[in-house]
Amino acid sequence: MVMITNSFDKFPNEPTGLMYEQFGKIGLNPAPSANLDYTSFPSDYTGWTKSSNDATKVAFSSNRANLSIGEAQVDARAYGYDIGFDLDGDYCMDFELTMTNTPNNASGGQATNFGMGLAVATSDVNGEAPSGYNEMWKLGAYTASGSSGYTYVYNTSRNSGGTTQGGSDVNTSFPMPSSATNLRYGRMTRSGTTHRIQFFSDSDRATTATTNFTATVVVQTLRYIFIKAFSQGENPSWTGYLDNIKIYKGVTTPPSPSPKVKQHFIEYFSGKQLPSYWNSTNVTSGAMVDEVGGGYSITCGTGTWDTAALNFNLKRQYDPTSAIFIGVVKRTGSGYMVNGFNDGNNAWNNGYNEASISNLFSATYMVGMNGDGTTQSEGNMTQLVDTNFHVQKVECGSVATNYSIDRVLGLTRGTNKPIAKMQPIVSAMHYNSGSAPTTHVRYVECYNT
Repeated sequence: MVMITNSFDKFPNEPTGLMYEQFGKIGLNPAPSANLDYTSFPSDYTGWTKSSNDATKVAFSSNRANLSIGEAQVDARAYGYDIGFDLDGDYCMDFELTMTNTPNNASGGQATNFGMGLAVATSDVNGEAPSGYNEMWKLGAYTASGSSGYTYVYNTSRNSGGTTQGGSDVNTSFPMPSSATNLRYGRMTRSGTTHRIQFFSDSDRATTATTNFTATVVVQTLRYIFIKAFSQGENPSWTGYLDNIKIYKGVTTPPSPSPKVKQHFIEYFSGKQLPSYWNSTNVTSGAMVDEVGGGYSITCGTGTWDTAALNFNLKRQYDPTSAIFIGVVKRTGSGYMVNGFNDGNNAWNNGYNEASISNLFSATYMVGMNGDGTTQSEGNMTQLVDTNFHVQKVECGSVATNYSIDRVLGLTRGTNKPIAKMQPIVSAMHYNSGSAPTTHVRYVECYNT
């Protein structure tokens, strides 16, 4: 812990008399481990039951499950692996699926697919839709007679009422033909009675590569993993592999790293250069200002909606219902200055979680903005727009977001509150005319409450 004793006599608008658990760095304790972390597939299939033709079609080697289909009428499977605990409620199953060839499709109405799932028993999982109680995903190729091929992604669940299925026959997560190596990060979850499969293009599973496919299920107690490679006819050619399977019980996303002393962060923006933990996104000009209390300045481009930002490069540590952002900032030039929390690096629109304060040169009032990842909305604060340094405070709560200037509350807004963890961001955004704006920042503090 560091006690800050500077009284800020030169900067009366800055916070004073605080104790800081962290100073000028980001700290995290390791994330809680998965209930199952399966990263080494045994070449002798220890713990698994294998079908007669899975020696080449579902082959365990190089610590992964290699999948290969090069002929018609394949139903290879490895099944019955006991994860060691019951999944009788919510769960999250992460995995990685890599395609290693340019697949040739099945044709004439014939399907080819790779899949993985969880079952209630160790019984066999033969068939395109296994008959035992289970929840699974499958990704494959299909060609209707006379048409070109496409990829499909499905999630399926079978229970005493039969099979329910959600998904799409057309998507671009593994386009046909794909590149020689096409890695996607998968996640299968059950939340209440909703079973979901998602594929992402990044290991943080932040950027989706497919729609979120869901099906309503009857909750079953799952315990056993199975893997399948399946084809009908027309001699398809598919190769790939599965690895890095992790299962988390009782949650629908992996637990986040726990905060070290509530992740209390402070930055003074002084010295010769910006510290390395800050990431600059689309900054056309950025430098320490050579004057007392000048802080750091960033300028964006002059294209419509060009945005420059300082951020943590998607290290999202701050809770959407219990976090505070404080910044001592000002804007010069035309355009916007937008500061606060965001789960993106430099975007302020409907697709992001955010809680921020906007200062637009042509507006009358400063604005408080919320975004829930689908819709962004805003409301006028009571404070007027100007080009002076001010203490901006954004306080994310469970019911609403509070926006303050110089310790005076200017707006409380509960509409479209953020629902995902975010990072601090300081930005300058060009409008549709005028000079590029410059945001000056000399202090940022943020913490989970």
